[in-house]
Amino acid sequence: TYKKALVSIGYKGIPLPGMDSSMFDKNKGIVPNQHGRVAVNDNEGIGSLYVSGWLKRGPSGIIGTNIVDAKDTVLSIMEDLAASTVGRDCSNNGSGNGNGDGNERLKGGREGLDALLTERGVLKVDWKNYEKIDAKEKDPSRLRTSDQPREKITSLDEMLQLIK
Repeated sequence: TYKKALVSIGYKGIPLPGMDSSMFDKNKGIVPNQHGRVAVNDNEGIGSLYVSGWLKRGPSGIIGTNIVDAKDTVLSIMEDLAASTVGRDCSNNGSGNGNGDGNERLKGGREGLDALLTERGVLKVDWKNYEKIDAKEKDPSRLRTSDQPREKITSLDEMLQLIK
């Protein structure tokens, strides 16, 4: 006989402050999407915005489900990159070559993305910063029971304070 039971408590997605109802389904706790491409108004894509995981499909599935789900979203991103529908207009923000194609940024891979984010002053959650968040979530003083492996941080402000 089995003497252990595994319990997994999911988190229902919540909208970001200021997100209108066309961008978030409160009943399902998801961002409307087509293969990870964020969609509004009867699945009309809004371009260059993607979603994955429980915000994409709702709080269900296992680790393997998340992997398949993420691959589906990444495939959409790759298709959009190949079709040049992502990062197309870089002329208004000082990046790119001014002709609006943004292709030199797309060819930079991870280094190009890092440079662009740094240039725009975006605070990145790299591996070092992820480890800070991970350690805080596992801190015994945050846990409600000794059996709980972590208490997720759900406040963006709290996460940003940890990594600054």
